[in-house]
Order: sequence, then C-alpha cells, then structure tokens
Amino acid sequence: MKKFMGFISAILLFSSCMFQNASNDELKSINIQLMKPANIDVARVECVVSAVDMETIIADLAVSQTLISGVITNVPYGDDRKFELFCYDSDSILTYYGSSIANIYAQNPVIEIVLNSSDPLADVTIIGHFADNQATEEKVVFVSDWDGFKNIYIMDTNGMNVRQLTFTENYKYHPRLSPDRSTVAFDGNEGDGMKLFFLDLATNQIDTLAFDGLEPVSPSWHPDGKSILFHAHYPYKKDIYKYNLMTDELTCLLANDTRNWAPVFSPH
Repeated sequence: MKKFMGFISAILLFSSCMFQNASNDELKSINIQLMKPANIDVARVECVVSAVDMETIIADLAVSQTLISGVITNVPYGDDRKFELFCYDSDSILTYYGSSIANIYAQNPVIEIVLNSSDPLADVTIIGHFADNQATEEKVVFVSDWDGFKNIYIMDTNGMNVRQLTFTENYKYHPRLSPDRSTVAFDGNEGDGMKLFFLDLATNQIDTLAFDGLEPVSPSWHPDGKSILFHAHYPYKKDIYKYNLMTDELTCLLANDTRNWAPVFSPH
C-alpha cells in the first residue's frame, strides 16, 4: 500500500468579524476538503477535534473516489486545538492517520495534516544489549503473584536472572533454598491440605511430603541439608517437628496447647 500526503484547508465560517481576542464562548465551523488518490482504499474517515479546555468533537467525513470532505461544527475558538484524521479501509481497518495542532483564533487558517500509513503488518525493530551482570552463585527464592497466582521464583542476589519455578493455580508459600543451592523447599495446598514440596533446580522435578494429618508449613533447612524443621498447621495450635531427609525419621520437638510456628535452625 502506497503512502499518500494531503492537506486540509480549514475555512472558518462566522457571522461577525473575528479578532485575536475573541471570546472562548464563540463557536465556528471547520470546512474540510482533502484530495484522495483513487487507488487508495479509504471507505470511512473520522475527524476528531480535542483540547484540554473543550469537549472532544468526533465527526464522520464523506468519502468519494477522489475526495474526503465534511464540516466540523461548533468548534470553540481557542489555542492548541488538535485535529486528528483516522482513515479506515473497506474492511474497517485503520490504514492512515494524521494529526495537527492549530490555533483557530487566526483568520482563515490552513491546517496541514500529513497522513501516514498505519500498516499493522509493519516490521518492528527492537534495539538493545545484554547487561554485563553475570549470574551469581548465591540465589534468592521468593513468592510472587505476577501471573495472577502465588508461585515460586528464583533470582541472583543482584536481582538478575529472574526465573519462575512453579506454574500452578494452587498457592505456594515460604520457599527455602537448600544449603547446597540444589533444592527449594516450600509449602502449599493442592486442595487436600498443606504439604511440603522439594523442587530440584537442575531437573525442575518436584517431590511431595504430605505428613498426613500434620498440615506441614514453613520448612527450614538444617545447615547440613539433611533435615528440615516445620510447624504443623493444626486448628487452634501449632507443633514443631523435625524431619530427617536421610532416614525419613519424624520427631515432634514441641507440642502443647498453644501456637508455635516458623521454626528455624541456627546457621552453625
């Protein structure tokens, strides 16, 4: 589709002489005539006149084989009136667009609008470069609802290389990175109660520990990576448990009639 250029001669019609200091309450009509090449498919043209101190005016213009014409009525006198033309083809697709800012205090102004092609299939060029920041061994795991659900993410400690680890609509919480940085432990509810999950960062494989009846929450790794702590999410109370990942031994460390939660091993 070839591009074309045109101009709009806006003829100001008024019943009395107009001066530079005319009142903003005065209105005028804008006559529009735009020559159109016959081979250009333009079936409908919309003219929009807008400014911060006036209501937006929208009018459909008449389209013939070689002419676009019409009258925009009741345009208030003023500065910075923005005239926009939207040209649509016979398939109602926007094909050409142009705009111009005009001061219509002036007598008999000519408003020139260049109409440029709005080809929706035009190539898009993206210019950029890769940052110099390299991946770091240290990592940060966190929960975010960027996709509309609470899922687990991982990134470098400098904020680079963010990667989503889980992709479910069931919420995930309390991610904890293993001491050797190979596994992320977290808790979540798959619809049948709270469970612990262990995600292998090398394979993205997830293993599950249900601990039937305990509702495990908030895992914490031992510094040697061989055991974890968690609290049982009972109604009205919470008990502290230790689980040995090597032997599958489960030990209740603290149980009473109160709430004890979020246990954490000391670093050493």
